[in-house]
Amino acid sequence: MMVLGISAHWIAYSALKIPSELRTETYWALLSLTPALPAVMLAAAFRGALEAKHAFKLVNLVRIPLGVLMFVAPLCLLPFSNSLVGVFASLLAVRLLTCVAFWLCLRGEMPDALSYRFDRRLLPQLFRFGGWMTVTNIVSPLMVQMDRFVIGAMLSTAAVAYYSTPFEMVSKVLIIPGAIAGVCFPAFAKYFGERNFIAAGKLLKQSIVITAVVLGLVTVIALALAKIVLNIWVGEAFALHSTSVMKMLIVGMLINGVGHIPFSFIQGIGKPKITAQFHLMELVIYAPLVIFLIEVHGIIGAAVAWTLRAAIDTTLLTGYSFFALRRARDGNSLQYSQKG
Repeated sequence: MMVLGISAHWIAYSALKIPSELRTETYWALLSLTPALPAVMLAAAFRGALEAKHAFKLVNLVRIPLGVLMFVAPLCLLPFSNSLVGVFASLLAVRLLTCVAFWLCLRGEMPDALSYRFDRRLLPQLFRFGGWMTVTNIVSPLMVQMDRFVIGAMLSTAAVAYYSTPFEMVSKVLIIPGAIAGVCFPAFAKYFGERNFIAAGKLLKQSIVITAVVLGLVTVIALALAKIVLNIWVGEAFALHSTSVMKMLIVGMLINGVGHIPFSFIQGIGKPKITAQFHLMELVIYAPLVIFLIEVHGIIGAAVAWTLRAAIDTTLLTGYSFFALRRARDGNSLQYSQKG
C-alpha cells in the first residue's frame, strides 16, 4: 500500500505516456485505490479459511454478486460523473464490502475463530510457507500486468486500451478453472496429508482433462466470434486494432487456465517454493521478451509474449506436479516394502 501511494505520482506523471490533462486525475485515482490492498489481502485470508472448511457455497454466494458489482458499480456512476477517481472509489467500496462479507461468513462457520490461541512453534513453518507464497503473489500479478505498463511506456495509452479491452474480456473465462482449482486445493492437501497418492493423482488427471475440454470448447467458440463480439461491443474501428490481439489471448487463456490445476496441486501439497521459483525464472525470461516483441510487433507482440509465458508456466507446473506425484508414490511403495 505504501509503495503504491509513494509511486503514484511517478506512475501518473513519468512512467506512463498519459495526456497532460489526465495526469492529475490518474494520480488521485491511484491514491484512492491504495486502501483497497489491505481489504483484498484480508478477504483472501477469510475466503481461504472458508474453503478449508469446504464452505464453497458460501464463498460463491459472496463472490458472484460482488463480482458482478465490480462492473455494475462504476457503470452506475456514469450518468453522474465520468471521473476516474469516482470509478476507483466505487471499486474500493466493493472491495471493502467483499472483505466484510467474507468475514461475516467466516464468523458464521467458525464462531470461535477469535478464541484460537496462536502457537509460536508454527512461526518458522508459516514464514517459510507464507514467504514463498508472497513471492508468487507478487511476481505472478506483476507478469500479468507488466505488458500494459510496457505498452503505455513504449507506445501510448490508446494502445493500452486496444490491448487491455480484449484482455479483460477474455480473462473472464479463467473463472472456470479458478473455480475448479479452488475446490481441488483442499482435496489435494487432504489426500497428501493422508498419503492417499492414488486419489490425489486421479483427481489431478481428471481435473486437468475436464478443464482442458471445457476451455477447449469455449476457445473454439470465442475464436469464431471474436471479431463479431468486438464489433458489437466496442465498434468496428476499435475491433480493427484488437481482433488479432483477442484471438492470440484466447489461446493464451486456454493454456493458462489448464495451468490453474497443477498450480493448485503444488500449493496444496505444501510446495509454494516451487511455484515461486518457477515464476521468478519466468520473470527473467518474460520481461525482456515482452519489451522486444512490443518494440517489434506492437500490441500483438505483447499478446504473443503473454501466451508464450503461459505455455512455459503451464508446462513447468504440470511437469513438476506429475514428478512430485510419482516421487511420492515411489517413496510410499518403498516404505511399505521395508515394513513388509
